[in-house]
Amino acid sequence: MISRNTALVLSDVYLFQECVKALLSSAGLYDHILVVDSPIEFEEVLQKQNPDTVILDAASIVFRVEKVLAFVDFTTRADVVLFADKLERKECEKLIERGAKGLMSRLSSEGTLIKGFNQVNAKEVFVDKNLYVEEENSTSMLEELKISTREKEIIKLIAQGLINKEIADKLFISTHTVNTHRKNIMAKLSINNTAGIVLFAVKEGIVSPNEFLFN
Repeated sequence: MISRNTALVLSDVYLFQECVKALLSSAGLYDHILVVDSPIEFEEVLQKQNPDTVILDAASIVFRVEKVLAFVDFTTRADVVLFADKLERKECEKLIERGAKGLMSRLSSEGTLIKGFNQVNAKEVFVDKNLYVEEENSTSMLEELKISTREKEIIKLIAQGLINKEIADKLFISTHTVNTHRKNIMAKLSINNTAGIVLFAVKEGIVSPNEFLFN
């Protein structure tokens, strides 16, 4: 087992913070584990503490994956580990190309997660196979309805409970553009409310019911 000095956890979700801290502590993977829940604090702590590993909750509304990857790459030599639910292989490849060293699933066992962190700490790339979406089953209806990649992103965020302003901020687009996409999506799905978008997202495997069931 490879132990490193400092891990920095980025998330605005308390349970995620505590679960990751517990995992890293029990496995003895890091001597120090820091947690921040705001982008401003993240930039300050990153430069002052110079952590070995930055662990990002990819589902966070506060932290944007692309911005975190770019900022870490520009300021430190830290390895970035992302926790996500499901990703297509192309998405995983894109994240690795942009600097992520580890892609981990929330659904993985403790043993798999520890193996992943050890691999990252050994300066190797780790991609959790539990992340992969069965693409051939989840895209057929999307293709039939000609749902674009951007529309699929917006469908997912709508199903997760984000409002137009939050979606715009997360995707770096205007609220007007989000509203236009929402109208186009409703037209393609032949529905007239958000509930219909949510049901479609669950049916097509774009989101899990657990992502909004207890919201």
